[in-house]
Amino acid sequence: MSASICHRPVLVTILLLLVACEESPEELVVRLASRDPNELRQVSDRLLRQQEDVIPALRGGLQSDRWRTRFMSAQLLGTLRAKVAVADLLVALSDSNVGVVERSVTALGQIGDPAAAHLLGRRLQHPSIDVALAAAIALEQVASTLAMEPLLAHMHDPSPRLRVQVMQAMGACIDTTHVLADSVYRLLANELAAPSPTQQVAAIAGLRGFAYRGLAPWLLNAIERESPEVVYVAVQALGEIKGDDHPAWTGHEGTQQDIVAALSRVASDPGLEAIRVKAALSLGQLEASSAIPLLEELKANQGGDLRLAAARALRVIAGEGW
Repeated sequence: MSASICHRPVLVTILLLLVACEESPEELVVRLASRDPNELRQVSDRLLRQQEDVIPALRGGLQSDRWRTRFMSAQLLGTLRAKVAVADLLVALSDSNVGVVERSVTALGQIGDPAAAHLLGRRLQHPSIDVALAAAIALEQVASTLAMEPLLAHMHDPSPRLRVQVMQAMGACIDTTHVLADSVYRLLANELAAPSPTQQVAAIAGLRGFAYRGLAPWLLNAIERESPEVVYVAVQALGEIKGDDHPAWTGHEGTQQDIVAALSRVASDPGLEAIRVKAALSLGQLEASSAIPLLEELKANQGGDLRLAAARALRVIAGEGW
């Protein structure tokens, strides 16, 4: 009898043992309580790869008496975008462990269900800054007008980090017909004069929800005199102001050609490549045919990302899509 035939029963036995030892989703969820980072990573990967539905087991994990299990279950439910678990995660927002609350907030943001907006808004008041920041980020992801009121209440929060995140989130949640809209607009517009570039950037992001109403002249001026962070975001915003009747010109005289001329200067002048790249892409967004010679020159004579951005912009202007 050959050696291979002799070994076959042993191999079959080993395979049967491996199958028998395969852990169920519930058993894997129990192991999420481990303190070993390597084990946690391996168990998480196995749960995410499971053919069998693991979401019921993870929902059960939110009820565990081990906080690590609840923490990891919330994290994985967010990764899986498990909308069916929204109600469970809303309950977990009242967990006794701050880490579990923060992870549940983050998961609800990843899932993006507007039903979570109200309770997420209340977590902006949480004593843990990590939870409050996670709530602001989650509200931006949920993008519900129900978040306007709680976000507005924190526009003057003592924490600069939270104020910045709240302003940015507001841009995704704005309903310009809402009774609070004018108050939000004024507060965001006032932040454009803040000494902090971070605050200015957040204000621009917030004003995006108003289609940069009346902001075109400020943005054009900003690309000449503000910090690189602000210039980058201003250049990006200018690429969204398409047409002479865009709301960004409200109360001001100007045309899209003014924007094209300014972006062309930024794209052609020596400076930070990231800003020049963004300017070239913005010219493409505007479908600025007058910028074609400049973009062709950049494509021919520049390298790296700037060359690629010029080529991409030319394709858009030619009607070949973004």
